[in-house]
Amino acid sequence: SQTHIRSLAVFNGKLYGGTAPGGCLFEWNGVDSWIQVAPQLGSQTDIPSLAVFNGKLYGGTATGGCLFEWNGVDSWIQVAPQLNSQTYILSLAVFNGKLYGGTYPGGRLFEWNGEDSWKQVAPQLGSQTHIYSLAVFNGKLYGGTYPNGLLFVVPQPGCFLDLNSIGIGHYSFMDNSGNKLHGINSASVPAGLKIGDRRIAYLSTTSESPTMTDVIKGGWKVIGFSFETAQNLTDIDATQETSNIKLIENKTLNNGYLNCNTIADHPYYANGIDKDIIFNLTGNGGAGTVIKVELEKVK
Repeated sequence: SQTHIRSLAVFNGKLYGGTAPGGCLFEWNGVDSWIQVAPQLGSQTDIPSLAVFNGKLYGGTATGGCLFEWNGVDSWIQVAPQLNSQTYILSLAVFNGKLYGGTYPGGRLFEWNGEDSWKQVAPQLGSQTHIYSLAVFNGKLYGGTYPNGLLFVVPQPGCFLDLNSIGIGHYSFMDNSGNKLHGINSASVPAGLKIGDRRIAYLSTTSESPTMTDVIKGGWKVIGFSFETAQNLTDIDATQETSNIKLIENKTLNNGYLNCNTIADHPYYANGIDKDIIFNLTGNGGAGTVIKVELEKVK
């Protein structure tokens, strides 16, 4: 009754397929037929992704967003349950010695802890709800999306970057211990941009209560910020350092998304001089918070 071979992987010299609608694992006999080597486990009716990691075969499931490990003989073993509302693990890839999954319906990137659970390492970017595919290329992890067929890259675990509408980059992220944060450091401004063009830059945190400096290149104006976190942030502030203007102040966020698209007017970017924005995040664990900075070219 298995009408879909949803995923394929080579493991120990043999070819395996993940199925739907029964969530089985099949092994090809090398000639003319499949052999079932693992039946459905629980309510998981779909194996949309397969990957080999540390000498074992893993399957990403639906509609429960689990991670299964094959016992090598005749059954699946669940090694990670569903995280949040992500019901599909559409893709799996091994990157820098860790196993990652691309999800639906939130278009997120999950990392397996190697034992019993997923953790989110990149939230949804824009309106992309599916991470249908993952691949490692030239030392970076890439994701293919739906519904707009975009290509994303994870420059560091912590955020997706949309390669189809790349931002102007980040120039100095330092936490309050002087350590570089995840992001795109020393990026160059794309050529051919005109006044009125908008771009988005992303940064994510590794400190629990970080203080960060994002240097905005001269000639760019900040339109707004947004924040996404799985933590409880009791105070979020952003200050334009030279003028000491508070762009946002005393915002709070607990395991969710906050959009700040109306901020204090600050004309200091139009004169072409680089300006610093200082972000302060305090609360119960700022690590993993993703900040999106929306920018408009004004000079």
